[in-house]
Formats: sequence, structure tokens, C-alpha cells
Amino acid sequence: MVLDILRTVFVLASAFLAANAAPAAGPRSVFAHFMVDNAASYSQSNWASDMLLAQQAGIDGFALNIPSSSPNTAVQLPLAYAAAQSVGFSLFLSFDFDGEGPFTESQLVSILQSVSSLPAQFLVNGLPFVSTFEGPAQASLWAAVRQTVPLFLVPDWGSLGPAGVTTNLAIIDGAFQWGTWPTGATNMNTDLDSAYIDALGSKPYMMPVSPWFYTNLPSLGKNWLWRGDDLWFDRWQEVIQLQPAFVEIISWNDYGESHYVGPIVEAGIYPGAQTYVDNMPHQDFLDLLPYFISAYKNNGVYPTITQDKLHFWHRLSPAADGGNGGTTGNDGAYQTTVDPNSIVQDEIFVTVLLTSGASVNVYIGSSLVSTQTYSSSGAYHFSVPFSNGQLGVVTVNIVRSGITTVSVTGAQSITDSPANGLTNYNAYVAGSGLGTSTTTATTATTSSTTTATVAASCASTISGPQRIDCGTTSTTQVSCVTSGCCWNVLSGYPNCYYSSLVIGPATCGTTPLAASSRINCGTSASTSSSCVSSGCCWSPLSGSSYCYQPVSTTTTTTIPTTTTTTITTTTTTSAPASGNGTPSNSNGFTFSAAGLIEWAEACDWTGGDIANELTTGELCGSTCEGYSGCTRFTWTEYNGGTCWLKNNSATGPISNSGTGTVCDDQVDITLSTGGFWFSGQKHADRIAVEAIEKGKVDAVAFGALFLVNPDLSVRFEKVKELNTPNVATYYSDGALGYTDCPALN
Repeated sequence: MVLDILRTVFVLASAFLAANAAPAAGPRSVFAHFMVDNAASYSQSNWASDMLLAQQAGIDGFALNIPSSSPNTAVQLPLAYAAAQSVGFSLFLSFDFDGEGPFTESQLVSILQSVSSLPAQFLVNGLPFVSTFEGPAQASLWAAVRQTVPLFLVPDWGSLGPAGVTTNLAIIDGAFQWGTWPTGATNMNTDLDSAYIDALGSKPYMMPVSPWFYTNLPSLGKNWLWRGDDLWFDRWQEVIQLQPAFVEIISWNDYGESHYVGPIVEAGIYPGAQTYVDNMPHQDFLDLLPYFISAYKNNGVYPTITQDKLHFWHRLSPAADGGNGGTTGNDGAYQTTVDPNSIVQDEIFVTVLLTSGASVNVYIGSSLVSTQTYSSSGAYHFSVPFSNGQLGVVTVNIVRSGITTVSVTGAQSITDSPANGLTNYNAYVAGSGLGTSTTTATTATTSSTTTATVAASCASTISGPQRIDCGTTSTTQVSCVTSGCCWNVLSGYPNCYYSSLVIGPATCGTTPLAASSRINCGTSASTSSSCVSSGCCWSPLSGSSYCYQPVSTTTTTTIPTTTTTTITTTTTTSAPASGNGTPSNSNGFTFSAAGLIEWAEACDWTGGDIANELTTGELCGSTCEGYSGCTRFTWTEYNGGTCWLKNNSATGPISNSGTGTVCDDQVDITLSTGGFWFSGQKHADRIAVEAIEKGKVDAVAFGALFLVNPDLSVRFEKVKELNTPNVATYYSDGALGYTDCPALN
């Protein structure tokens, strides 16, 4: 019977475009509206944490809402822009002309000048992207502002409607509008979006998307709701259909209006909103976002679904079971108000991504209330009523061939006795998470995680071989810390790690064995758990193979820890004295792991040894790609590689042994040691040269640095912000500095 009353089921087509698609200005971008005043307590690491989460969801940047007279602006903008630069995230300002009154010309100029040239500033056609919340009465200010600060203006002057866009085309470069919720007991359509697109002509449209709206703040004269329900799913289908140049999610952290999709930060909740925001997380609205954003950015072509995922949302009680607290349906300031209970639907809203055909079951308490069966892969959305007396927590699972692949149980129950006798019109959201394929429980979140680690043993100085991957399911800071692991995205591979050097039986010891002292336990032991359960030793970051048994317990050679000098000046294994040598592996020479480390070592940004470590592109970007057969160098596969030439191993000029690689762009610099340094760019790296002059190394080879990979500068700034000394330097003239390891100083 429940199947007959399901409201709707959507099956996404593989690709489609509307005839009236909006003109796109370059690559499509997705932003989230961020209330800076709600982040008054933020540190730079808090900003970075939110930005990393947003990035994982496919969001490109934040639109920073700032009012005209808040003291938080001067404090938080520098922190936000520094954090954004550190993680490769974009920002632009959204001047709020409504909250605390209009800005003056001098205010606009001063604030824009402080951020417009920063690396994290989002640019269109080389101009700083700028938006507003309202402010059409001050439209004439922008012509004067442009005389001092060139900009790309895409305001929200929604109070003027599409007709106002037409009359202001000479002032604006594009338009945004705030009307992303339906009126009354209806579902959202694209009529208003299409009207804006038509009014703009060839200029870009930034389309609003939001999951919910409910506010009950009488002190601000706000107490109304608009229909959410299916809105989050529906609106992304409309985005994919219309293909606007930009999308702005409303919002990341506006808790007072219940449309937040980021983590709840208690200090950011406006007084009075706690009653409907606390323990009502929305972060799982992000769970399926990468799928829909990918389709938007790829002209309606949906990506292949590689793992089953789901999320669901619902209110906590039937609307009629509590008082409405004076809430109206629609905003009485400009709309006809209606009974709020006529707008909301007492239903559980479910969206799933399926890799292939499967059944989706919905339980309330212990009662199965719905089973939906789908025959093929795709994204599916449906809703299930809960107004027939079903009470309890909600569980949704995906079952295929009798096996449950995903199961999510919410932390909030559906009840017929709402708190204080008042209906909470906000939504509770649960899901399988951004980075996991199976989840058995979802708990309420009332504050964002802002610490990088969970124990003293997780100190950020632990790097390289002292880190053991916690697994692919711990891909966010929250999931990592929840698993009892250490999290630090900046200090080497992996981001989520155990700080133990070796795990396994006691006979494994705490220091990994050299490759020559290991017996491979076999390819079947490919994870830490399968390895240890086989009675083997596991240390993925200290040589091959990861899972091993000792050859013997009497003759072992250990890999030095990161407290040793990271570029040695003496050697127990000789490198070729001249010529190109004969590379026979990715390190350039036939050395055992121990021999290689004794010959020369390399360092990551925190001084950790990476000479025999497969690392990540999280910090470096491409360096010397295509040069893994480098000769007379220690090769480290640092997402392309960094080559270190051993001290005194050569006396003549050094040139690339390969052809057609970025390393062929050579700059020779004669130094007192007789060595040479070359780079894939013509910018001389002063810090690297300084290291060479110290006699620690003869050469450091870089390829494809700043101009080819501009994101690299972001990584350097990220390290600097962690106060890691003597590690990385960024030069304003475009040259990047890569210093010797701290142990060399």
C-alpha cells in the first residue's frame, strides 16, 4: 500500500540539456553562501576545515557575506583568504546591503582593495568577482568603485526582478537572485531562472540552489517557512537542465534560516535559533553533491556511479502534532501567507545512488514502511509518508542480491510529541557520508571539528614512514578522527593515519625492516587488517613489500627515522662517478631500500623522509614528471617526482637523461661545490641554490613549477601557515622556494 502513495520517483537520464541553457562564462563553478558574521569565532584552521569539506563535496568556493558595519569583517577576511589560499579554494565577496544598511563608496573600495589581488580571489576574465545581497538603490556607486578597483559585478538585486536586470545591464556583468524556494504548497520550477536568463542576454546568470527554509526569529521580524521537501533534489535537476554559468548554494552556515549545508557551529547560531537548529545536522545534504555537480559541469553527462550511496531527511513530527509558534507559510512582507502545515509534507525524502539494480528499504522504528526496487544503476529519489502513526528512528538501506551494501540509521526519532509542544519545521538529515560506501549509523553533529589531531601521538611532526594509512573509508577529518586516527592534510601521506611505525605481531618490532630482510606475504594480504590477520608485519610507507615476514631476526637493516639528516654527505653504497649510470628501477640505480636510504635521502615539506615512499599530490603537484628514470639522482615519486643529486657524485654539468620532458628546460648555475642545479622554469630558486651552496647537495631538479602548475604556490603558503620553519618559501615574483630539510640547518 505504501508503494501506491509514494509521491514521486525520479530516474536521472544519462545526459540532457534544455533549449534555453544559460550562456556560460568559462568553466562552470559552484559556490556556497557563507555568513562571515556567523564565523566570528573562527581561526584560520576552522576556515580551512570548512573549505576542505566543501571541496570534497565539489564546491569551488565561498561567497562571503559581509554586512556594512560588522567588526568581524576586518578580522575574518584575512583568515579566510589565507586559509583558502592554503587549500586551493576560491572566494569572493557578497556585500550585504540589507542586514546593517548600505555600504559607502569608500568602504567598498577599501575592502575590495584588501582582497582583490590575493591568490584565493575568484576571477572572471581576470577581474575580481563581486556580488551583493540586495543594494539596487546604491547601484550608481559601482561605476565610481570600478574607477579604482576593476571588478566583475554579479549582484543579487532580486527585489527588482528580471525587469530590473534589463534596466541595469550597463552597470552589471551578470546577475544572481535569491528566489530559490517555491511559493505556497507547490514545488520549485525554473520560470524565474529562465526570466533572468532571458533578461541577461549574453551575460552570465548565477543560479541559486537551497535545500530548505524555516526561520523563527521574532527579534528580527522573521517567522515563516517555504517548502523544502524535495527541493534539494529537484533544484539540482534544474541546474543540470539550465546549465547556468555559476551556481550559488544558499547557504553554508546561515543557521537562523535553516538552509545550512555545512557543519553546525554552536557559536555561529543566532540567539533564539538554537531551539530548531541544535541536533538537526544538514551536513549529509553534501553526500551526493559530487555526482550532481559533475553532471552540471559536464553538460548534463552524469558520471559513472562507483559506490552505492544514500541520504534522507525528514522533520521530527507530523506538522499538526504541535503548535506552529506563529509561523506562517510564505513571507508576509510581500506574499500572501498561508497555514504552514499546508506547505510542508509529513514525509521522509530519500535519494540514492546505485551502481546497479537493487532494493531500497525504509524503516520507521522496527517497521518496514517502504521497499523500492530498481533494475539498473542511477540516481533515484522518492518519499514515504510518516503521518500514519509510525514512530521511531528512520533506517534506510540498500540491498543487492541479499547483501546490504549501505545502511544508515538516523539519530533523531519521529515522534508525536514535539519538544515544548511546538512543531520544529527544520529538517533532520542523515546519510552515508561523502567518502564512505557503507555506514551503519549517523549521529547528530552540533559543532564542527576544528582540531587537526586526536592525541599527543598525532603531533604534526610525525611524517612519512611513521604514518600508516587508516584506510580509504576515513577520507574526511570527521570520519578520520571518529575512527581514532590522526588527521593532518598538510604533513605528508596519508592524510588520515596511525602514528605507529609498524603494526602486526610483536615479532615485527616497531621499526620496519629493509627490503632485503623481508619476505613478501603475498598479494592477498593487501590491507593492514588482512596482513596482520595473516600473522605478518604491515608498514606501507617504508619499502616494498608493505606486508612482509622477516627473513631472519639476527641480520636486519633499519630505515632511519626522520630525526636523521635527510640529505647525507657520506655513503656506504657508491653511485656512478660519471656518466649517466644505468637506471634499473624508479630510483635510478639498483639499490636495496636500505642502500638507497644510505646513499641519499629526500625530504617532504615537514622534514619527513620520503626517499622510498609513494606520496600524494596533496602538497606538491607535478614536479619533474616523466623523469622517473633520472640518473645519478635519488628519485622520489612525489606525484611526478623530485630528484636529489648526491653530494660530490658528479663534477660536470648535469643534464636530463631523457628527452621531451619538462626537465629539459635547463638552467645551469655554477656553484662552489662544482655542482649544477636546473629547473623546469627559468626562475632561479634561491633557497634551493642556497642549500646547494651549503654543500649538502649538488643539485635539486624541479620541473613544471609555478607557471605550469599555479596551485603549487598554494601548497607553499599552506605549509608556512602551519609555522613549519625552514621548509617552504613563496616569492612574489613567481619563483618558488623549496628549502633543504630542517635537519640541514
